[in-house]
Amino acid sequence: FCRDCILRAESFDCLDIPYYEYRQMREESVTATFAEKGFYDLFQFVEDTARMLTVNRKAKDFISGCMMSAAAYEYVILIWHFGCLPWKKRKKARETIKPYTWVLSFSENRLFRLAGLLTKLVGFSVTSWLLDLYKRAK
Repeated sequence: FCRDCILRAESFDCLDIPYYEYRQMREESVTATFAEKGFYDLFQFVEDTARMLTVNRKAKDFISGCMMSAAAYEYVILIWHFGCLPWKKRKKARETIKPYTWVLSFSENRLFRLAGLLTKLVGFSVTSWLLDLYKRAK
């Protein structure tokens, strides 16, 4: 929804202030729950964004590049959630998301780029586990 609003806006501005906060790591929080459907819904956002805003893995324009950084963020969440999938469902999930690791190149965030490198070196399961350790340590 936000992506589509920004892309259709004639103008917009960004506020460098925290105007909302996720209730992470709390039982009742939506961010503390995981569902396989949510994993694939999130992937759908990444895939749709990449198809809409890139040509040959390059952003169509400056705004598209900025919006692709949001897709990169969501891709890291996908890697983290990959570890929540049952083992028997991970092969299909890996085959689904692996072709989109290039989306991480749109982020300047070192952690995101490291996540992309780690998936190449040690795979999605280990990278997901490491991201979970990092998240819990924060």
